Amino acid sequence: MSDDNAIDLTDAGAFRHWERVTISYSDQDPMGHVNNGAYGVWFEVARVGLIERYLDAAPDWLDTVLARVTINYLNETRFPGEVRVGARLLSIGNRSFRSGYAIFRDEACLATADCINVFFDMRSRSSTVPTDAVRQVMERDLAGD
Repeated sequence: MSDDNAIDLTDAGAFRHWERVTISYSDQDPMGHVNNGAYGVWFEVARVGLIERYLDAAPDWLDTVLARVTINYLNETRFPGEVRVGARLLSIGNRSFRSGYAIFRDEACLATADCINVFFDMRSRSSTVPTDAVRQVMERDLAGD
């Protein structure tokens, strides 16, 4: 996997892929702020959107599974409103890839996430290498093309 230590996920300029999420009333907890569980859902919205771009080039048997997610909570937020979730590819391995995310409200970064997904063969129900077409799309995205 490539070295991505220089990428600051709290910087909105680090992202080219974005999803908008409306904060729901049900996202609140008894303390009156958005519960940390909602942040995980918002990251999933962006993760699925990012991965769909890559799997558009994939055969129907190729998918991905989430192997790890690490969330860093930085700031609270409240209902009502909207957040923007940035998504980006960080590195590509032989059977997995790493992606990074951040949630922004106005200019404030609320949280970041680092995820590892594994390429998955739905026929054999096991990890696999991605097709050349998928890898090429991902490599172009990683290079910023």
